[in-house]
Amino acid sequence: MTGPKVNAPPPDSCWRVQVAAPAEEEKAKEMRDAAISQLLIPMVIDLEKGLYKVRSRDCMSGAAADALRKRAASSGFAGAFRFIGSRP
Repeated sequence: MTGPKVNAPPPDSCWRVQVAAPAEEEKAKEMRDAAISQLLIPMVIDLEKGLYKVRSRDCMSGAAADALRKRAASSGFAGAFRFIGSRP
């Protein structure tokens, strides 16, 4: 007997991590710089729906994104989460 089917993302998915989404661009720049300094990975700001979303720049595996999310949370980015993003 098999378990329920889960709509898992394709193995070549582009996982990214979002660490913040302030409404002010200057606050987003400060948070991006802090994330780069603390997490040691490239971060970008994506303007979406009126928010400046601070996110990892590059694609990674789901496991790597989850590990980064955990590191971000323990570094003070409490609302960090992983998501399937578009390839740059």
